[in-house]
Amino acid sequence: MINQQEISSILDEPHVSVWAEYLQKDFSNDWTKLQQSIPQFNIPIRTGISKTDAYVSVVKRGETFSLEVFGEHFLLKKPEQFRCIIYKHPAGSLPVLMTTHREDFENLFRLCGCQCEPIPVNPSVNALMISGFTNWQRIFDYRTNWLKRNNSLLHFHWNNEMQRVAKEEPQNFKDRFIIVMQAPYSGVDWKNVGIEFATEENWLEKSLTIRLEHEFTHYALKRFFDIMRKHVWDEVIADFMGITLALNSFKADLFYKFLGLDKNGVILPSARITHYIDTLPPEFTETLCKLLINVGLGLEHYFSKIPPNQNRMNVLLDLSQLSLFEMAEQ
Repeated sequence: MINQQEISSILDEPHVSVWAEYLQKDFSNDWTKLQQSIPQFNIPIRTGISKTDAYVSVVKRGETFSLEVFGEHFLLKKPEQFRCIIYKHPAGSLPVLMTTHREDFENLFRLCGCQCEPIPVNPSVNALMISGFTNWQRIFDYRTNWLKRNNSLLHFHWNNEMQRVAKEEPQNFKDRFIIVMQAPYSGVDWKNVGIEFATEENWLEKSLTIRLEHEFTHYALKRFFDIMRKHVWDEVIADFMGITLALNSFKADLFYKFLGLDKNGVILPSARITHYIDTLPPEFTETLCKLLINVGLGLEHYFSKIPPNQNRMNVLLDLSQLSLFEMAEQ
């Protein structure tokens, strides 16, 4: 069982400082900085492109992107609406790519998560964590330093070292970052949030906070317990952490709206919950949704007992020890 002392000693993954250097470069905007630093970010979205030699040469072999070979490069429709930040979090900082433009978000999703293929992106999806992204510049830098330390050993020795690092220390070659669309959380319009101070602008701001904390809760569960799943239990905890950070409260009714349930546990049209229960038989689905109604009530009571100055990572550790049934009994 991980403890608070261990959490406080968790360091950022190695790539985070490298991305911070990318963002310090003197180019016109954040997207240009990233494209100059990461060749894969130049590859256009095109049907069948992942099967081409040009794609493989850049992504699999780390060769330089060639506009002449590809014929075009990836462009954002609204680059002025894009920004990249290093988001600080107790579980570790990560780069976050954000846009307010839906088409740009979907194309970034395809670029980083779909091998540049123009597959449909579900309208309800507004965030994606990319893990295991090969950063060739980091590989080349590692190679240069390794050869210096080892007196320029023969090339095949470097191949052995590269294979070793890829297996034993993948964090030295692989990056992790989050892509986020700035939109109302879970598609809930500001007029339906049920918060007395909500305005459209305020709700977009709160939605971003919820969404980022939701994603970073998944990241925390990965770093603390090596858990990262499309699972209702994970989503409940991530929603709880996001809602309570943004709103400093937890109301069961709002929790149901985010999942797409009514107060009786009936699934509403276009409900987010369907993404996590699509493999369950109907009879189990009904039982689970009714359980989630009680989970919402239990977590509302649970939040009311948390001391105002309680460390949020302690809350996460506490929740992670509870099953859905135990959450419902709080």
